[in-house]
Amino acid sequence: MNDLVEVMLYVKNVDAEAKFWQNIGFSLIEAGKIGNYSFAKVSPTDNSSLSLCIYDIKFIKENSPEVADNVPSIMFHSDDIDSLRSKMIKLDITVGDLQQMGDNKVFNFKDPNDLYFAVSNK
Repeated sequence: MNDLVEVMLYVKNVDAEAKFWQNIGFSLIEAGKIGNYSFAKVSPTDNSSLSLCIYDIKFIKENSPEVADNVPSIMFHSDDIDSLRSKMIKLDITVGDLQQMGDNKVFNFKDPNDLYFAVSNK
């Protein structure tokens, strides 16, 4: 295996999800259609080894129903967690309280499809 990681998100609205991630600083790497269904790939940076691959949940239910209900638990890391949280609040994103956990600061946020993600400063 290599160090490329693609996390698949199954959502109701691919375009809204891709725009959400772009609004908080991700780059759109690829977007298109598979048959009648949209997909998109976003990454924290253009050369990141991590990508979020966003698929229409209807496509997944038709082609891989056994994984359609899988929801990843993802924690991102930020060098400036306070600024990132403030940016999300200004974008009217639902964010949790900033919590101190030992030496780490952590908060969570919700995307347009009601999936939650966490952010840590480490």
